[in-house]
Amino acid sequence: MLLKSKYTFWVSTQRTQTKIDKDNYNDNLYKVCNFETAESFWMYYQWIAKPSTIPEGCQILLFQEEIQPMWEDKANQNGGRFVFRCKNNVDRVWENILLSYIGNQCTCNEFICGVVVNQKRSFTQVSIWVKDMSQYQNQEDKITQWVKEMFGINELEFVQHPKS
Repeated sequence: MLLKSKYTFWVSTQRTQTKIDKDNYNDNLYKVCNFETAESFWMYYQWIAKPSTIPEGCQILLFQEEIQPMWEDKANQNGGRFVFRCKNNVDRVWENILLSYIGNQCTCNEFICGVVVNQKRSFTQVSIWVKDMSQYQNQEDKITQWVKEMFGINELEFVQHPKS
């Protein structure tokens, strides 16, 4: 089944002992695969590490194919991310977010650039990266409502991307 968009899985092996900057972030960011069908998503997804198994400081990222998972990418400039912490059932929450994102279950999908799961010391952080929301009235509220209703997440914070 053909998906509405093409997507790319990435991994970042950045460890927390090193100060993260643009250069070492790029050095530790790896493209895993591209896909455009539900079948190819499942083929790749079954081999990608689950969030509960990745080391501290590592990330799994899923972005639309033409968007790089970095603040400097044109699609991400002036954008931000909705961030929440997940301590329980992180693998299930992550899978549900991926399926909802690639399945266009959010009415604001065209504003979402990608999703990221990042393993921290005592919790897992999930981020939903979005385009410049100032151009789109009420989209922030719609995305917040989608996350709360679909995934039962009540503590959601919006963080503006730094200016590049």
